[in-house]
Amino acid sequence: MASSEQGDVPEEVQEVIDAAEDGTLGKMTAPKLKAFCKYKGATVGGSKQDLLARAARLLGKEPPPPPEPKRKAEGAGGGAAKKAKPQPVEGPKYTVDMRKGALSGPSLKVLSWNVAGLRALLKKAPEALPQLCKEEQPDIICIQEHKLQEKHVEEIQGEVLGALGEGWQAHFVCSTDKAGYAGVAMFVAPPAADSAVPAAPTFTSGIGMAEHDNEGRVQTAELPECFVVNAYVPNAGAADPDNAKMPKRLDYRVGSWDPAFSAYIKSLEGRGKPVVLVGDLNCAREPIDIHNPAGNLKSAGFTPEERESFAKLFVDDLQLSDTFRAMHPGVIGYTYYSFRMNMRDKGKGWRLDYALVSRDLASKVHDAFIMTEMPKWSDHLPLGVTLKRPL
Repeated sequence: MASSEQGDVPEEVQEVIDAAEDGTLGKMTAPKLKAFCKYKGATVGGSKQDLLARAARLLGKEPPPPPEPKRKAEGAGGGAAKKAKPQPVEGPKYTVDMRKGALSGPSLKVLSWNVAGLRALLKKAPEALPQLCKEEQPDIICIQEHKLQEKHVEEIQGEVLGALGEGWQAHFVCSTDKAGYAGVAMFVAPPAADSAVPAAPTFTSGIGMAEHDNEGRVQTAELPECFVVNAYVPNAGAADPDNAKMPKRLDYRVGSWDPAFSAYIKSLEGRGKPVVLVGDLNCAREPIDIHNPAGNLKSAGFTPEERESFAKLFVDDLQLSDTFRAMHPGVIGYTYYSFRMNMRDKGKGWRLDYALVSRDLASKVHDAFIMTEMPKWSDHLPLGVTLKRPL
């Protein structure tokens, strides 16, 4: 304990001196710390932690560590301590200027776009798909949510192929469970001399499990060097009427669909070829992928359960590379903007659409991009990936 002239030192100042000697400085109140600092001629502003650091410095001591945050007691009215809510991430916005130039050598270019209704798109913007092809020169265009019934495919397919031009091929997968719902399609360009796409690709519908294939969500094209998979992953849905805090299809999404779909991708890789997986995967992986992370923790597409499932099954286990994030770390690039309240003009969106590739293809990625200049033909923006060949 300090042996200074106790009679000449104010009591509360001496308390601070004594506390510093016996290691209890952190227990001093802010008023006592202010009195000590004032007595020593130092400033008295700042937080209690600032005052502690200042007093310790004046006494030649190490400042005490900041206190541990208080945890909510477990039990009635308590429960485990809450995790900190994710905060909005600041960063540069993705723009067309970030795109790479065209490759001069052989390549594979795949585009992906949730069109939110193909018939509606053809009606309001018949130029959309031809313009996409002319500007991008893709090998394959994958679309999601075409919403067609099988009985309408022949008519719409003829319209699309007529607009795209001679030599294009199409393959549609439709929902048989609900009319006017989900559905995926691929449009394959006519093969050139050095094309990655053969004259007659082998197409497969679904993942080979009846309980998951009745909504028309997956199709695969087998190419000589890889598999291209087009997916429209189930949305976990609006609030469950029996549990308003949880999306109604969350259990199905993370407990059934995700494991089955990841097993399907693994089975393709097991056949000796890498995979290019594109589509609307209905999950914003990280806080950077959504404009308001803290306000959407219970929203379908950003629940902790969906994000953990995505990370475990597709990133950790399969080791798929998220091509956009790998090429543009720290860049904000959304692919979905709700039409409600004009979210695109406000820049408030989600990154729900992806181009993922097998680990062996990660070094082959030349560009991964979002077509941010696309008119508001859908609530989703098209995206794409270009790979250097041979794969």
